[in-house]
Amino acid sequence: MNSQASTELIVEIERCFDVNQVRYRDLTVWPLVRNAIRWQLLYPEQNHTRLGGPPRPVPRFGVPAMQIRALKQLRDTDFVFYTIAQNNTDRIQGRFYDRYTDPMIDLVRDRHGFLKIEMDTPPGRKKMPRYEPTLLIGPPQAAPPRPGPSRPGRIEGFGDLARTVEAVTGMVRLDEALFLQQARLVEEYRDFFLALLDCIGPKAVFFPWYYNPPAMGLTWACRDLGAVSVEVQHGKQGRYHGMYTHWTRIPENGYPLVPDLFWNWGRDSRANIERHRHPGVRHHRPIVGGNRWLGLWVEDGGFPGSPEERAFIDSLQEHAKVVLVTLQRLPDPIPRPLIQAVLDSPSDWFWLFRLHPLQTGQEPAFMAMMRKYGVSGFEMHMATRCPLYMLFRHTDHHVTGYSSTCFEAKAFGVPTTLIHPEALASYREYIGQGLFEYATSGQDILAQIRRADSGEAPEHSGSYIEARRETAIEALAAVLKRAEEIHPEKYRRVGTPGQRHPEALALAQQGYSLLEAGRPDLARASFARALTLEAPGPGLYYGLAQALVRTGFHQEAAEAAARELDIQPGHPGARNLLAGLLRSPEGNETRPGAAV
Repeated sequence: MNSQASTELIVEIERCFDVNQVRYRDLTVWPLVRNAIRWQLLYPEQNHTRLGGPPRPVPRFGVPAMQIRALKQLRDTDFVFYTIAQNNTDRIQGRFYDRYTDPMIDLVRDRHGFLKIEMDTPPGRKKMPRYEPTLLIGPPQAAPPRPGPSRPGRIEGFGDLARTVEAVTGMVRLDEALFLQQARLVEEYRDFFLALLDCIGPKAVFFPWYYNPPAMGLTWACRDLGAVSVEVQHGKQGRYHGMYTHWTRIPENGYPLVPDLFWNWGRDSRANIERHRHPGVRHHRPIVGGNRWLGLWVEDGGFPGSPEERAFIDSLQEHAKVVLVTLQRLPDPIPRPLIQAVLDSPSDWFWLFRLHPLQTGQEPAFMAMMRKYGVSGFEMHMATRCPLYMLFRHTDHHVTGYSSTCFEAKAFGVPTTLIHPEALASYREYIGQGLFEYATSGQDILAQIRRADSGEAPEHSGSYIEARRETAIEALAAVLKRAEEIHPEKYRRVGTPGQRHPEALALAQQGYSLLEAGRPDLARASFARALTLEAPGPGLYYGLAQALVRTGFHQEAAEAAARELDIQPGHPGARNLLAGLLRSPEGNETRPGAAV
């Protein structure tokens, strides 16, 4: 089933039943259920609506007291940017870069206080150092049992909804136990983020991809605190997307689990979201902010690659034609017609297979599959590592299932052939206009590549993707206007003396993480940079001292340890480090201390 058919069934469910009466406590759970129905309709061979086994206990989250104390020093930071580990995929100047969040930070850096945060996970710690210092939060710790009355064991009105859904779809059966578990999990994330954000008091929180439990919990926490929640979108929205378009029963006060604003790429995306909304609805509005990552490459020329990336890009000149394939998270990510096209292509063509950010750990499996079919003349590792826009500048043709990367390719003058049936539902009008090509067989794919002209002038139509900085600044003003409507008093606040600088706090934490990872050279740079941003806070000179010892600067390490003792006279780590250096400066070994 394609996105159009699945979305139309969801609209029919909303027509037949008052979905907003289905509640867990006071929470309208329809966004959770709607998301699961959408996935089940799109991928009926998978299970998205029923428990796969016995119900699992929902963890009770708490925030480490040390982090609460640190975050209180950042009170009244204007903007919080929440990221996830898998979005930090590109490397710029040797540091991991989030192409959705980091360009937004560049937009506000000189105008507003900001903090970039991320849930502390093992994959996130492997992606150090970061281009924009990131405060790793948590991980959530087990907390005491929830006080007060026990949680309800049912979702009000769920049975009637389940019967309606099965009658309308003829296939989707809803399991109340699954959605009860999901609602409780979202509630725990809400409480976790509520405790964090209450320390900071931001005007707005920006984040990617809202329809998952952590992000829905974050959205709910923003609603409770009166902060504007903004989803920064990672693609162009088509006419049919069940979590953005065709919401026909939005209640007067909106849904706590759906963001206040959607930061869209262009006017077409905004129109697709607005098309089926009641004109009086104030919540969940789309705004056109554009793609700031694209703007940095189109307006400012982008970033120089690493020596390894530049060598790889230079090697592409040896081939008569370079074809970039951007993969998606689909049941059949590399379909047989595409494999056949590669096998039948001329020997002087070269194919780049770029994995989706959530597929990067599957590279060995993909490589094994390609070897199984005898495919050669392709590359996958560097095609995934290099920034996408760097690749577009050196690509003759682009192939994808139905990813909105087709619009990004267009901005660089690279033609795209779409190969998944969903493309006909999502982009039928664009295919009809000749903006993109569509192919279903290996021979058709090759024919489209041969026929396409990659020499056309780049098109930066704001209908598809806005790349101008001015557009983003206007959208940011709309976010602030919305924040002022919610909480006017936040615009009269003044800073608190003695507050920590958000970026310095994140850099200090990054420094300790790099010490633990055995990278004292990078840790030293993090601590030194933090010291340029604020008056020395507790722990900064101690971290710098450890990094200096490990890189052989013993005299400088002793001076840094002494300065830490000036700030914290009883600091045992700094005292022991200094004593060890005075006794045997050449043989001293230290362990990284606790993060500030």
